[in-house]
Amino acid sequence: MSNKIDLTGKQFGRWKVLKKANEKRNNQFLWFCRCSCGNEKFVRGDGLKIGRSKSCGCLARELSSERIHNNGIGEKNYNYIHGRSIDYKKHQEFYESVRKRDNYKCQRCGKSQEQNRIETINSIHPNGDRLDVHHINSIHEDDRMENCTSLCRMCHRIVETKTKREKKIDEITNLSADI
Repeated sequence: MSNKIDLTGKQFGRWKVLKKANEKRNNQFLWFCRCSCGNEKFVRGDGLKIGRSKSCGCLARELSSERIHNNGIGEKNYNYIHGRSIDYKKHQEFYESVRKRDNYKCQRCGKSQEQNRIETINSIHPNGDRLDVHHINSIHEDDRMENCTSLCRMCHRIVETKTKREKKIDEITNLSADI
C-alpha cells in the first residue's frame, strides 16, 4: 500500500499540477505542471508541497518589476532602509550632479573617473566604474551639495576608515572625561 499523495489537479501558488511524471530528480517525484502564465514545466513534488516553487519564475519577475517601477510606499519600497524610502533614480541623479560639479575627478588625489574605472574594472560593486560620492559629515541622509564630494574608490576607503577611527577616539575620549 502506497502512502504517496496524488497531486494531480491541485494548485500550488501559480502551478496547476497536470500529471505525475515517470521520472525522479534527486530521489523526488516530478510533476508536470502548468503555470498561470501558460508555461509548462516538470517540478519536484517536495518543492510544490513546501512552497519553494510557486511559479515558473513569472511571479519573481513581476514582483521585482513592481518594486522597481512602482517603487512601492514605505516598507514595500525596494530601497526601504532604516525607516525611510530612497528614490534610487533621484539619488543617482544627485550623485551624478556631485561628480559633474567636481569635474569627474577625485577631490583627494585628483584621479579622473576614467582612471577610477580602469582600476576598478573587475570590481563587483554596482557603481565600480564611477567615482564614489562621500558624505563629509558621515550622515548619508544629508544629501546637500556642500556635504558631498567625489572620491575614487581607494580614497573613499581611506577617508571612511579614518572617519571611523576618529569616531572611536572621540567615544573613548568622552568616556574618559566622564570618569
